[in-house]
Amino acid sequence: MQFEVDNVKALCIGCHLYWWHKHPIEAKEWAEKALGRARLNRLKKQANTVNKTPWDFKEIESELKNKIEELIG
Repeated sequence: MQFEVDNVKALCIGCHLYWWHKHPIEAKEWAEKALGRARLNRLKKQANTVNKTPWDFKEIESELKNKIEELIG
């Protein structure tokens, strides 16, 4: 999950430490509103799936660069 672009929430350190972890119900509600339930469900399913394929870091780098290019246009 660490290289999954959809698995990103951009929070400052204060919000991450003092809000996200201390108020998990509010954080979940915020995530559903900000990211969408479909994206969260997809991430949850992916997090609960064991993938034993060896990592190819060059391929991961290429995929991430392509996704970033798509996002910034």
